[in-house]
Amino acid sequence: MTKQKPKVVSNSDELAKPDDKVPQTKFVDLIESITLGETEIYLRRAGNRGDKRLYVRLHCDENTAAEAALSFVREEGGEALIVEAQQYRAVNFEFTYGGEKRKYYFDANRIFTPAGRDATLSIARRKNPQTGVDEALAWRLGEKEAVMLILTGFTKTLLNAMDLDSRELVVAVHNNRTYTLDEAAKTAKPGFVHKNPGRSLNDFFLVTQESDFAQLKAMGFNVVMQDNKNVKDDGSLSVFCKNKRYINIEAAHDHSKQQLEMLQALQELK
Repeated sequence: MTKQKPKVVSNSDELAKPDDKVPQTKFVDLIESITLGETEIYLRRAGNRGDKRLYVRLHCDENTAAEAALSFVREEGGEALIVEAQQYRAVNFEFTYGGEKRKYYFDANRIFTPAGRDATLSIARRKNPQTGVDEALAWRLGEKEAVMLILTGFTKTLLNAMDLDSRELVVAVHNNRTYTLDEAAKTAKPGFVHKNPGRSLNDFFLVTQESDFAQLKAMGFNVVMQDNKNVKDDGSLSVFCKNKRYINIEAAHDHSKQQLEMLQALQELK
């Protein structure tokens, strides 16, 4: 399929509404803008709008994951949703409160529950003009509540774009440097960790369903199953989707071949 340049549209108010102008079986590649405080954040949506399989890239510095997801949906179908902000893991945005503009940070994979949003939202440090030293800023009265409303609205918009209830499978694609299968195994359901010595520990699946664990194990992949009953509420998409069919594909940065292989393996799942 010929690679198309994505069309940019500005419709943050419309993301929550069904798009009856886009045929549900037509391949599209659009960038939609969302106003977050006083900053524009973008969602790239590529593939077959409304497809039963959704592929999500949340961390903006995980370029291998984005490229793999976009390449995959062009060839195999599905819909990819790519968060695009400042090319860092944390998203930042500006907002003026009490006459002062400040910058705030959050991890886009920690915003899907109230507890996660509360833990991840922080104020950017600011350089003291007298000393030249970066200083932490304190929340002013009512400030965190106001900023939290903005972040909660962004989360709602993102979830509306994902439309999780209409999906049969939700796949998150991530890249890592130090996060490995061994780390993921610490919070896995007891007895649901499979390690293949022939594969990198950085390349593994995290799943929420026993049937998916069994099938990926049989294929020879590194795989863990999340302990859905006891998992800590960190606001991640895996926690939010613990009662859905959700799969996280972790691969090292620049492991494009491995991540594409893992995406392809999901086509074999029953």
